[in-house]
Amino acid sequence: MKINKIKKLIDLIENSSILELEIRENQETIRLSRNNYNINNKSIEQYKDSKKNLKIKEQTNENNIIRSPMVGTFYCTPYPNAKPFIQIGQKINVGDVLCIIEAMKVMNQIKSEKSGIIKKILLNNGQPVEFNEPLIIIENTYVT
Repeated sequence: MKINKIKKLIDLIENSSILELEIRENQETIRLSRNNYNINNKSIEQYKDSKKNLKIKEQTNENNIIRSPMVGTFYCTPYPNAKPFIQIGQKINVGDVLCIIEAMKVMNQIKSEKSGIIKKILLNNGQPVEFNEPLIIIENTYVT
């Protein structure tokens, strides 16, 4: 294959959205490939979330973290425009509803298994949640 033809193929790939091109002429084959390191916002957010979760884990006693028991969507209110179940600084007792996780159109109430004070709510209303993902940090366990 002539060099001029190869240069034209390179120009074609550089000026288009083509990521790979393979051409066969007689016994010759040329394959051109372009590395596409296009990082989208979702990838960046996933990276930030993983860094945030790592930082939370380093700074918090594992026993003070309320984790998601399932995959779904996190809701901090029982219905839109309602008062949240919990707020930062609020005292909670065993059995208090902390949030709802919607999974397969079923609203699952997540209840506290310990007493304490809400230190941090790690997710926003309507945010997707993974199994075992930290949801809430509780501190200062107290006896009622």
